[in-house]
Amino acid sequence: MSNKKNVILYCRVNRNDQEEGVEKQKDLLIKHCKENGFSVTAVIEDVRSGTKQISEETYALLQNYQMEAKTIFVSSLDRLSRSINNLIVDMRRLKKMGFGVYVVDRQETLDLDSKNTMNVLLYEEK
Repeated sequence: MSNKKNVILYCRVNRNDQEEGVEKQKDLLIKHCKENGFSVTAVIEDVRSGTKQISEETYALLQNYQMEAKTIFVSSLDRLSRSINNLIVDMRRLKKMGFGVYVVDRQETLDLDSKNTMNVLLYEEK
């Protein structure tokens, strides 16, 4: 069975009291999946500062789903990281694990080898 359409949803907030933010992210991601024919394999919720790398606990959870899904959906780039250095480290690690990352609000797959992705990361103004 192909896992190309199976995805993992990653929702991230800074503090435990931001449950509404997690729910908004999750709702947006689930809606996108339904509208575009993706099947949700797992939803990972992380409470961690956007200036830090993805936690080891989250990597352990992702490892459990490596055979079932190959793409992680995030609602926006800043939900993955707010630090370009940490983003690059995490993207490399995710790629090594066999995962791609799709940013829903940009409708774009992040790829560190892509000139377009690097231009967005380095030069685009918010």
